[in-house]
Amino acid sequence: MKNLRAALLEDVGAGDLTVQLVPADAMAQATVISREVAVLCGQPWFDKTFRQAAPSAMLTWHVAEGAA
Repeated sequence: MKNLRAALLEDVGAGDLTVQLVPADAMAQATVISREVAVLCGQPWFDKTFRQAAPSAMLTWHVAEGAA
């Protein structure tokens, strides 16, 4: 989890243009879809990163870490 802060600073720090797509006070929903066979990895890292950026965010996973 060492790179957690670096990842957030990169995307939010100086202002990644994609951050401006959703206003800070707006609610948004996202879905990640894999078009190829894949294994989910990085769920704990993603959860911790998201909690740092948006503590009130609700995340729903439909597969478990390590699942195909």
